[in-house]
Amino acid sequence: MSTNVNRQRQEEREEDLQVSYSPKYREFQELNSNSAKFRELVFFARVAIFSIMTVLICFVLLSLGIQSLWAFLLSLLISFALNSTLSYFIFSMKH
Repeated sequence: MSTNVNRQRQEEREEDLQVSYSPKYREFQELNSNSAKFRELVFFARVAIFSIMTVLICFVLLSLGIQSLWAFLLSLLISFALNSTLSYFIFSMKH
């Protein structure tokens, strides 16, 4: 019985001592900087355009006499739809 326990402990020690030969690091894979910069530029442009369109559409809806809550919600939805279609066309023109 004790020999089985000793064997098991010895096997556990041997497993602990085994060295894994997987590399500790990876080679640097250069990103396509032009594509990354373009995506970053498009992201910030989308945020800016969305906020400007939301304010302008909300102003128009409020001047038409629509209640504030509905004007704000409609302006958010319209701005999101316009922004999505605009970004779709930008990416389709790039490819």
